[in-house]
Amino acid sequence: MKNIIYPVILAGGSGTRLWPLSREKSPKQFIKLIDGKSLFQETCLRFSDKNKFGFITVVTHTEHRFLVRSQLREINIADARIITEPMAKNTLPACLSGLYLVKNIVGNVPILFTPADHVVQNEKYLFDALNNALPLIKEGAICIFGIKPNSPNTGYGYITKGELISNNIYYPSSFVEKPQLEKAVSLIQCGALWNSGLYFCIPESLEEEAFKYEKTIQTTIQKYFSTLTEDKHGFYTISIECYNSLPSVSIDNGITEKTNKIILAETPITWSDLGSWRSLHTHFDKDKDNNVIRGDTLTFNTKNSYLESTSRLVTVLGLDNVGVVETPDAILVFSLQESEGIKKIVNNLTEDKRSEIDTHTKVERPWGDYQILGNESHYQSKKITVLPGAELSLQRHKRRAEHWIVVQGIATVTRDKDVFNLKKNESTFLPIGAMHRLQNNHTEDLHLIEIQTGDYFGEDDIERFEDTYGRS
Repeated sequence: MKNIIYPVILAGGSGTRLWPLSREKSPKQFIKLIDGKSLFQETCLRFSDKNKFGFITVVTHTEHRFLVRSQLREINIADARIITEPMAKNTLPACLSGLYLVKNIVGNVPILFTPADHVVQNEKYLFDALNNALPLIKEGAICIFGIKPNSPNTGYGYITKGELISNNIYYPSSFVEKPQLEKAVSLIQCGALWNSGLYFCIPESLEEEAFKYEKTIQTTIQKYFSTLTEDKHGFYTISIECYNSLPSVSIDNGITEKTNKIILAETPITWSDLGSWRSLHTHFDKDKDNNVIRGDTLTFNTKNSYLESTSRLVTVLGLDNVGVVETPDAILVFSLQESEGIKKIVNNLTEDKRSEIDTHTKVERPWGDYQILGNESHYQSKKITVLPGAELSLQRHKRRAEHWIVVQGIATVTRDKDVFNLKKNESTFLPIGAMHRLQNNHTEDLHLIEIQTGDYFGEDDIERFEDTYGRS
């Protein structure tokens, strides 16, 4: 592969299909599912060879921007550009945002758009397919990649092959979005391929087709990115005003199914989007009873099942073809055959405004994290970790007081006009309405226990006055 390709990684997603392990503020692509790395990190590493690829551009929701940066640092990728979207508007606006950023920086270069949450094995074949398609996309084609199915999966889109062009590259004949089982079987028998969701083109090609079929989206994003630069926190931040007026359109519906520029590259990679618990059961190694076992789990007379524990012992007796997934605040028990239906549970939880749909008991923050240890109607306790050199915002609360007890490190505390240090085993009290800030000005992690008392403990009872990370 002689030409440098610029990856644009689409890292949006609501985090519902693998609930309760994934949450809205901690979606699937950021969960460390495989060998201590997240699917997002695996995707970034796949395209990190500087002999083949230029800098990575990540398009993500603004709430995930610091999580993206943290995970990039963990895998030593320092030159990525991060675009933050204020709201989800599907894949076409995300692709065009990445396109215009890359084009404005380096010109009309080959771009590969890829989801952040897919598993790819035998990636050499993907690189070969990119190489085969490169001359065609330079001439104006938009290439999508098709995977030979190993089962009639109803959670994927399908593409039927038309006329052969060259080197396993075809004109597509038709697109079918998530068919029923009988239709999926028929498609496979006809040689149809799974739609991988990867797109490969030069900016001008996609730009022209977007102008033709989705002019409002194209012109709005082009105009916005003509003046967009990195903000003081190192992000390319899209405003709410820019996205408010845009329709929610996928690249498939907006461009692929309308244009005559699409070509289809068939590649023999092993591929999965790990979009359901059943797909995880298929992907991971199994024991002698065909069970996937993750975490502290014991089974007796149980087979063909997916069992995961994250915080305590889980035991399963006499079951077949089930899933049991345990997290500190929620347990899911289900038939593997029904794993695509998890969204029904998620919808009910959303309607009931349950916190379990939104976050885990451990919540990542740009300054560190906090973990909820316990809560009742009149109190809540947390373990707070503040990274070296980090600080929380200067803030106050209207409905709760706080007690801080240091268990490791040295805390620098601002309480109204006073600034003082707390060492291990020392504590302080912050009454309701007190202006306060917590800082770690030292080289080791700061750990403290926070006990909140009052009648309301939601994160929206934070009134910020100064914030290092640009939060309001």
